[in-house]
Amino acid sequence: MGKLKTEPWVTVGAYANGWEADLALSLLQAEGLPADLENREFVGMDWTMAVAAGWIKVLSPRASAEAARAVLAKMEDSGRAGDLHLSDAELTDAELCLRCGGAMPVHDVVCDACGWSYGQPTLEDQDKPQTSQEAWNQKQDRRDQIRSLNKQVAWLFGVLVFCVAVAFLASWIGADFLAQRGFFD
Repeated sequence: MGKLKTEPWVTVGAYANGWEADLALSLLQAEGLPADLENREFVGMDWTMAVAAGWIKVLSPRASAEAARAVLAKMEDSGRAGDLHLSDAELTDAELCLRCGGAMPVHDVVCDACGWSYGQPTLEDQDKPQTSQEAWNQKQDRRDQIRSLNKQVAWLFGVLVFCVAVAFLASWIGADFLAQRGFFD
């Protein structure tokens, strides 16, 4: 733990994963609550020992233990990390679709109003029809890329075979030279 603790510290949470314990520690510290981790390095070095070590423990002074447990309970109940510090008004604003501005529930990945979702092409890209010539050009470009890659792999394989042959020949000539000089006698 590394810190001087004058009052008794108690366990307010226990986690099997280091990232969960780190998140819990960060949340407590962000709330101004003193906190520390126990067994973080030990479990990080050998996660199979997590049960034997009693997991990674989040510790807090006894005086602030209830407040720390309340923050950690909020973390456990939260569906996403952004929910932890946002008010209800801020959450309502955060639930808007980036394309149409309509309501988009927190856990939905697709907007019910317009069908937009994260990682999808823009509306302009979706509405633009692809001509058969563009599709053929894309397929041809892909074939050219594959041919180029095949040529590179064949060239590298040829270089590898050449290097192995040179190494074998050099060792054979070297062994013959040494045998003639009586090195192996």
